[in-house]
Amino acid sequence: MTFGRLLKEAGLTILNVQGGDFEIELGMPVTYAEEADERNMDRISVVKTDAGTVVAAGRKEALVGETAEPVCEALQKAQFRLLMREPAGHNESLLDQLLEGNYRAKRSQEVLSRELGLMPGKRYRIIRVTGNDDREDIGALYSLLSQEIGSIAAGTKRKKEIVFLQHADTDAEPDVQNRLLLTAADAHRVELSVSRSAVRPRTIPTLYRQACAAARFGRAAAADKDRDELGGKRGGHVFFYDSYMFYQVCETLQEYGEEKTGNSELMYFCEPSLGRLLRYDREHGTSLMDFLRCYLRCGCNASKTAEKLYMHRNTALSRVDRIKTILKRDLEDPEYCERMIFSFWILDYSSDYLKTEVF
Repeated sequence: MTFGRLLKEAGLTILNVQGGDFEIELGMPVTYAEEADERNMDRISVVKTDAGTVVAAGRKEALVGETAEPVCEALQKAQFRLLMREPAGHNESLLDQLLEGNYRAKRSQEVLSRELGLMPGKRYRIIRVTGNDDREDIGALYSLLSQEIGSIAAGTKRKKEIVFLQHADTDAEPDVQNRLLLTAADAHRVELSVSRSAVRPRTIPTLYRQACAAARFGRAAAADKDRDELGGKRGGHVFFYDSYMFYQVCETLQEYGEEKTGNSELMYFCEPSLGRLLRYDREHGTSLMDFLRCYLRCGCNASKTAEKLYMHRNTALSRVDRIKTILKRDLEDPEYCERMIFSFWILDYSSDYLKTEVF
């Protein structure tokens, strides 16, 4: 969209332009750079975008104070309105058509991608927003996401959810972005479910299903694991598909077993020797299962495990030796360790999601 269209939606008028034609992406962060013109502070402001600098004027009631901040607020609200508005003549938004795969009937996916302004080679991800349908809150959340995390390419309101298609910043630190998402969820008391990122527009329906799966598994597990590990508060929730990807693998295995054999028991996919360790813990009141889980996630490194669990390295080595004796297996076998890691995913899926025990 053009910057002129955005200004028109915001009720503002361009007085002077410095730098370019101002073709901008929907969702581009808008920030003010300078104070208002001294000669007419209540009507003229300097606005800065990624495309350059614009001197804009608007209705007096839309501008408050002596800086361009009110103008930027008006522009952000206008961006959100344009983003969420359904195109005239269509029963569903363009993003809805991509999410549901209904683009084949009238438009090719490539045409829809161009209409949405999706750029080849750029990574996108889906963020689902539920738990708060207040338009002002969602508009503020949109501004926060687009400014701090990544610009929003498209958005749509669907029943009890808002779906944003966001540009994924591959150069940003994942933990930093995750913390920002947690902050956004806390500030607006919403539930965010986040897909992985992908380059090709035809994967957008898959990304949407990933976000839905993350919310489904996360809710069932009452999963604040992501938040606790990142130091999040409890005002909102964030469910990352990466945290529950193997839950979906386990669910697929379960459904496959039911369809092919009539038996959905996941224990047959678990490493049998893990059952011996679990029984040992129950009989002796130990926590070797938890220690082994941490040991495997630390790459079978006793020093890292000891640091993670706040214990002496010799204590960690002693527990490793005891586990080897109980399992009657060598933990230096990489294939065996991979099977053990996957077995722990099955145990977590069964207890968190199915609310059942495997062994």
